[in-house]
Amino acid sequence: MAEDSPKVKATKQRITATLMSRLADEPIDHITVGEVCGLAHINRSTFYNHFTDIYDVRDQCEQEVAAAVERVLPVLIADMVFDSDDLNAADVEMHIGPYCHYLDVLLNGGDPAFPNRMKRFARETVTALLPTGSLTVQQEYAFNAIASMQLGLISYWLSSGRSLSVEELLELIRQLIRNGPRAALIEG
Repeated sequence: MAEDSPKVKATKQRITATLMSRLADEPIDHITVGEVCGLAHINRSTFYNHFTDIYDVRDQCEQEVAAAVERVLPVLIADMVFDSDDLNAADVEMHIGPYCHYLDVLLNGGDPAFPNRMKRFARETVTALLPTGSLTVQQEYAFNAIASMQLGLISYWLSSGRSLSVEELLELIRQLIRNGPRAALIEG
């Protein structure tokens, strides 16, 4: 498949950015192609040259964001859970940074199924890192607690304007995993 020209990439990016901005305020079923076209300053035929509908825009954006997350998630999990020390905050920023706004929208209601998809991928990653290749019942509970906590922290970090640096966020997650949230609240 041929790569899109810079003009096509820019048009698709404008459409995606417009939809994601609207998704921050409205559920997808309240957003129309006409509204996106008007806000993106394009006509309907241009929209339909690139996407089939509003859901296609969101889904393609979600695939890009998920691919970026999936590039760093195995290293992030290995570092956070198994103390691998292979994690580099600059790598996280490089892969995730360009998608922060979209990730914020997707985690905070833009697609209610997105957080669960990320948890499933994280679970597969954790399972693959374990010698047994599976989780016990207790490990399932621990994994779900850690995954929910991390998604919540990342969601809050994004919605609060990234008030911590990537390094500070990663260190906070490490400390919460190792020492629990109680220690962070009391010693905080």
